[in-house]
Amino acid sequence: MAKRKKKLVSNPYLLTCNDLGTHDLEAVILRSGADHDVKRVKFAQLARQGDPDTLARFLAYRNHLQLTAPPLPDLGYSVAGSFVDVGRYVTGEPECMADFINYQPAQIVTINATLGYPEGSSEQTVFHYFGLMLDAIDRLELSGTRCEVNLTIDFFSPAEHYRQRLQIPFKRADQPLNMAQFAAVMLNAHFFTNILLYAFPSMCRCAPVDRAAGSADIAQTDRLYFPSIWFYKSYEREYFRNTTDYLRAINLGHLLL
Repeated sequence: MAKRKKKLVSNPYLLTCNDLGTHDLEAVILRSGADHDVKRVKFAQLARQGDPDTLARFLAYRNHLQLTAPPLPDLGYSVAGSFVDVGRYVTGEPECMADFINYQPAQIVTINATLGYPEGSSEQTVFHYFGLMLDAIDRLELSGTRCEVNLTIDFFSPAEHYRQRLQIPFKRADQPLNMAQFAAVMLNAHFFTNILLYAFPSMCRCAPVDRAAGSADIAQTDRLYFPSIWFYKSYEREYFRNTTDYLRAINLGHLLL
């Protein structure tokens, strides 16, 4: 008897999701085995320590986006402080430690930033998309809203009828974003292909949920969903000329009010 083919599932939300839970970045790196692979160990080091070369290229590109976020809140810079401003640190500025001064956040929100790269995505495409995403986060924090950021990986297999999701905490609400580490993990595909897929190999046969669904989740008041570059690639570029267009395209236009 011929083996019956499985019917493809085009809507991932019809599938029961296997929630793989929350894994910190170090646990994912260890699980990938990259420390013991001569070809991949450098990517483990970049994920831990940051990627200043990619960050420098990203910051240079971001300067050309002409973003209109308001100025930074009152920060006190010194050689010691509560946290490091990575942007100042990588430029060699000795006074790169900072404290927020008289800054009381009105609200804390959780941002789930989805990780995923279409094959052949150019560096300019990646930098442009994440430049807009970071500008949106900056605007939230500068308006008095503190953001915690999770990297979300949400994939499904149309043929094998399963969906998997996991989260990697990346920024606490009381921390600034570690830009050098962000560059290593989000701004190129090395972390995804050399760390994440080795840690969770079943995702090699899957497609990103936001690519297949074609739209963002409905935002909750304390939880915001930022889709991956798959979503960006499925729309005309004109929808992503600036942060305002970006937020409207991903169903977060209410944040502009």
